[in-house]
Amino acid sequence: MNKLELNYTILKENGESEKVIDSITLDENAKGQIMALKIEDKKKLIENFFQCLQQGHSPLIINPQVSQIDGQIFANIKNASFLITDENTFQFDHTPNKAQRIITCSSGTTSKSGNIKSFEFELSKSLGNGFAHEKSLNISNGSNILFPLPLTHSFGSIIGLLGSASSKHHLVCFDKTPTNEKLYESIERFDIDVLYLSPSLLRLFNKYLKRKKIINERAIKISIGAAHLYQDDLTQIKKSFPNSSLFYTYGLSEMGPRVSTFEVPSDITKTPNLSGLLPIGKAIDGVKMRVHDGKLMVQSLYAHADLAAKEIDSNDQASDIEGNIYILGRTDHTINYAGVNIYPEEIESLISKVIKEDFIIGPRPSSLYGAIPILIIESEGLREEVKLQLLEEIAQLIPNYIQINEIHTLKSFPKTNMGKIKRQEILKHLDLNA
Repeated sequence: MNKLELNYTILKENGESEKVIDSITLDENAKGQIMALKIEDKKKLIENFFQCLQQGHSPLIINPQVSQIDGQIFANIKNASFLITDENTFQFDHTPNKAQRIITCSSGTTSKSGNIKSFEFELSKSLGNGFAHEKSLNISNGSNILFPLPLTHSFGSIIGLLGSASSKHHLVCFDKTPTNEKLYESIERFDIDVLYLSPSLLRLFNKYLKRKKIINERAIKISIGAAHLYQDDLTQIKKSFPNSSLFYTYGLSEMGPRVSTFEVPSDITKTPNLSGLLPIGKAIDGVKMRVHDGKLMVQSLYAHADLAAKEIDSNDQASDIEGNIYILGRTDHTINYAGVNIYPEEIESLISKVIKEDFIIGPRPSSLYGAIPILIIESEGLREEVKLQLLEEIAQLIPNYIQINEIHTLKSFPKTNMGKIKRQEILKHLDLNA
C-alpha cells in the first residue's frame, strides 16, 4: 500500500484555477481494470488520471495520433481488453486484470511510421523513476513546480506530473499548453522553484523573453527534457534568468522514462559540447548506460515490464568523449551519403545559428550516392538569391566532406502535440522520390 499526498493546481484556458489537495492510496496488488483516458478532453484528463489510480485501476494513455482504437491494436498488452466510447471521457471493461500499472501507447509518429507501440510499468517503478529524477535535480520537499506541458501519451509528461504531485510538492499545471505570457505570469504568481520545459517550449519562451527584454533574478531550476539539446538553446534563458540552474534530461519511453541528467555549468561558455550538442550527463539512480559500437546501451530498474534488468540498444547513435556521452542522432534518421554516415541532428546543431525558422536535414534518394543530405525549411518559399546566400553560409559551418546543395520548403511542418517535428511525414509531403 502506498499513500500519496496530492497538492496540485490546474490553470484553465479561461484564466480560472482549480486547486486540489487530496490523498490517494495505491495498491499494486489490487486487481483493477484498465481504464482508457482520452486525450481529447484535456480539461478532465489530469483529474481522471488520479481518479483512475485512486480506484485501483490502470490508466492507459493513448496517443491522439491513433485514429482507430480496437482490441487488435493493443494485443501486445498482456491480459488486456478495452472499451472506449465517444460519449464518455473514458470507459473500462469489466474483466479483472493484473496488478495496477501505467500503460502508454505511441504510434511512432516522431520517427518511422509503423505499428502502435505500448509500454506498461509497475506503479512503484514509475514513482521510483520520478523520485530518482528529482534527486538528480536536488529538489527539496515542498517546492513549487510548474509543469506547462499538458498530460499526453508522452511518458515524460506522465511521470513529471505524477512524481511532482506525489513528492510533497505543490504542482502547477495547465489544461492546455499556455501562451508565453501566461507561462511567465505563472512563474511569478506561484513563486515557482522548478520549471519543466520541452525544447520547443524553451525556444518559443526564449523568443518571448528576448522580445520583452526580461531579466528575472529568481533562483529557479529549469529542467529541459529532450533526446538531444544544443548549447545555443540555453544562452537566452540564462540571460533572462541569470541565477537559474539549468538541467538537461535525457530519456527513453521504454526505460521508465528518465535515464540521465546533465547539470549545466553556471558559466554556459564552459559547458562541454560536441559541435554545439550537450552531453547527456550522469545516469540517475537505478540506471546504467554505456556506449558500445557507436550506440547508447541502457539498463534501467524502471523499465517497461518486458525489459526489466535487461540492457537494451537505445537506437540512438552516441559518442563517449573524455567521459561525456553525446547523442548524435537516431539510427533511423541516419543518412548514408556515399558510404559515410551523416547524423542530421549533429548538422542541425551546427547550422541553427543562421536559420531562424524550424528546419530539418533530410535525405533525398540518389542512385549514385545512396542518399543526399538536403535542407528543408518551414516557409512559404524562398527567393533563389536567398537560398544561394544561405547555402554559402552553411558551407562555412559544416565539415568539408558534407555538401548541402539543395533547399526545399514546406509551408507548415507536421508536429506532434508535444511540438516534435514529424520528419517522416515531411519527407512524404515533399515526395523526394519523384
